[in-house]
Amino acid sequence: MNRSTGLHRPLPALFGAALALGVLSSRAEEAPRAPEPAAAQPTLTPLGKARQALASLRTDAARAGLKLDKQATATAPDSHRLVLQASPFQLAFYADGGPLLAPLSTAPGFRYASRSVQFPDPYTGVRLRAKKWGAIKPTTSANDYFERLKQLGAGAKSLPKHLRREAEVVVYTLDGNADGDVDSADKKAPPALATVHNGDFALLRILHGTEPTENGPASRTAQAVVATGVRAWVEDSDTLANGKKPEPLFLYRLSEQLAEFDLNGDGDRDDQLLFGDSDGNGKLDELETDALLKSNARPTTDLVDNLDLDPRLGSSGSRPDLRRRILTEHPDWSTDQVNQFIHNAIYRVDVRLLIEYDDVAREVRVRKRLFGHADFRNALIRLRGLTR
Repeated sequence: MNRSTGLHRPLPALFGAALALGVLSSRAEEAPRAPEPAAAQPTLTPLGKARQALASLRTDAARAGLKLDKQATATAPDSHRLVLQASPFQLAFYADGGPLLAPLSTAPGFRYASRSVQFPDPYTGVRLRAKKWGAIKPTTSANDYFERLKQLGAGAKSLPKHLRREAEVVVYTLDGNADGDVDSADKKAPPALATVHNGDFALLRILHGTEPTENGPASRTAQAVVATGVRAWVEDSDTLANGKKPEPLFLYRLSEQLAEFDLNGDGDRDDQLLFGDSDGNGKLDELETDALLKSNARPTTDLVDNLDLDPRLGSSGSRPDLRRRILTEHPDWSTDQVNQFIHNAIYRVDVRLLIEYDDVAREVRVRKRLFGHADFRNALIRLRGLTR
């Protein structure tokens, strides 16, 4: 959020388009001239759009996180939020990626597989002064929070970070038809049809947030196609000509140091774990990749629901799985708190974009692998106040 212009601003376009403006002038003694045709505007190839998509993801990640408590800590998962969903083809996280505030708990969430994601309530119980004076009492609702924000006027800009809610939910997904599943139907969804072949997917960036208005908070959603021509494996026909499958779009890395917890149960808290890397060699082999891809067909596809895909996090012999070990140390935590704790341990998301399209000018088929990442480490450090 750009704080210099205040809270009440219209939602800007997510991606601008250049406009060619022709200025006509003629003197009275001259004959009128026909306007010159506008110069042709350059069109981004799918490869160029994909590069921009990776840049957009890196920018969002640099602004990631929602701080909810003055002293945000690893052992208080509700004190800060970052990742909301971590699936092979869909990633959702909080980020200050636009002019909106965090989404309301009453706003329509989104579904993936069999689970509905409803946004947590960040507006109730906030110790926000009602006016510039008087006792500080916790807010009783989102409407109460926004009314107090309105009363503070320009003073709202100087509120501490943990009292502001300047973080939308950003979703990157291949779910083109918004039915909650990434499957063959998304190859024929309208965004994907912008490509030449129906076998390709489109990568979408969806923004969920809240706009303060004179009549109270209003939910807003904006969507943009950020990449086309994306190859992804959801069925056997998506296997490449060389017999290999495209890697999952998103791969997740967890940090024991940031979690302050022995995630893999090996007796220390110094490891960085690539989820699904069963043998711990730091990369995914064909079998490990295949297991992650096939998890997309499970009833729930989120990392927190598929710990068995990584033996280091699942149960092994007498060692219980990560979820049970967390509850042993924190028996009063709810399921949502355990899930958020695991999500809060994700410090990096590796992105694997395989772009394929027809280059009409050269009459060739182009296939290009692009590698990128969303680095959440600095955002987590900032949220937790681990540096000055």
